[in-house]
Amino acid sequence: MRLPPAIVPHIEEVLREVLRFTGPADVTLSRYFREHPRLGGRERGVIAESTYAFLRNKSVLTNFAESGAGPLMRRIALLALAEIVDVDDIAGLSIEEAQWLTHTRQIDRLQLPLVMRANLPQWLFDKLSERIGQDETMALADAMNQQAPLDLRVNSIKSDRDTVVAGLAEAPIACTLTPYSPLGLRIVKKPALQNLPLFKNGAIEVQDEGSQLLAQIVGAKRGEMPGTLRWEYLAAR
Repeated sequence: MRLPPAIVPHIEEVLREVLRFTGPADVTLSRYFREHPRLGGRERGVIAESTYAFLRNKSVLTNFAESGAGPLMRRIALLALAEIVDVDDIAGLSIEEAQWLTHTRQIDRLQLPLVMRANLPQWLFDKLSERIGQDETMALADAMNQQAPLDLRVNSIKSDRDTVVAGLAEAPIACTLTPYSPLGLRIVKKPALQNLPLFKNGAIEVQDEGSQLLAQIVGAKRGEMPGTLRWEYLAAR
């Protein structure tokens, strides 16, 4: 399904506010969504993911935005949007905009300067490179600039991982098992979960794998009960 042309002005407005750096991006997004209650779940997701995609690739996309035609903020918004959807999925583009976006998507980013690819200030890139070397600096930057995964925790009182995986597949929502948490699932994409029966009945909740492991460790150290059971007890109350 193609995105409506109106989505681009919304991304422009959010990025304009975010780039003032007056507060965290998630707070800015939450405020914007409160001010625009008629935005649907899909539109909110696209706006949020485009915003975060721009921040993860700010150096590269700002450089790309120097080319092209039209208002600068529109170019920035289009580049951010093209990070998460295909160019053909963006309605309302002029022929020139579509060609420009397609061209920027074909640029080999591995050929760009390291500091630009790292999306780090020059001074920080230099200090990290001096301390841990350029290869480790790039590995760290690549890890920080990856899109955060969507992890779920299975409530073992109400269900189990195999049952939840089967239930998600019916949605259909693809997922994989988290490598360390015995109750975790990692969603391949970021679908809307709030209307799923599994979510409504408390069989799953959104919780990153690190927090799941930390909860188990803290609960076990306190000796109250094993960490997993302790959290399941609290969730069931």
